[in-house]
Amino acid sequence: MIGPLQAIENFYFRYFQFSGRATRAEYNWIGLYSFVVSAFLFMLALTGSDESALLAIGVFCLVNLIPGWALTCRRFHDFNWSGFAIFLFMIPVASLVVSIMLMFRSSDRGENSYGPPSGGTHKLTERQMGAYAALVNVPSVNNQASASTWDTREEARRQEVHDYYRKHVLGQQS
Repeated sequence: MIGPLQAIENFYFRYFQFSGRATRAEYNWIGLYSFVVSAFLFMLALTGSDESALLAIGVFCLVNLIPGWALTCRRFHDFNWSGFAIFLFMIPVASLVVSIMLMFRSSDRGENSYGPPSGGTHKLTERQMGAYAALVNVPSVNNQASASTWDTREEARRQEVHDYYRKHVLGQQS
């Protein structure tokens, strides 16, 4: 999943890129970012006596206009729709439905006619799985001796959790 800083970076560095795909997370992070910055600028405009905050709002909107269109087109591409679907925003009721769909609809799995998922498909290799297994002390599949030790430790851990639950949650003494 894409984080907020990566989403903002993609938003500005892919300024004129209408091709490709954008994930739901990327779209929603930019929506939140735009809302927070706009709200801050509007608060400055309401409390300030000069017109510089109003100018800042105008500049922010103009700077974000084209990348906003590009991001929306890439988001449509994420579920295999044409970028021309952006014109649905001109229809009053449809714009609300389309906005909700862009925020909540999940991406198409795998590659579609607009390319691979922008987050990439991460398939774990055997080497990576071994590293994760080492982190959580999972025994190797080929090592039967460590597997039996694992079973013993797992049973002891379950008993420990059970005792903790009885004592601290149910208030019973062991």
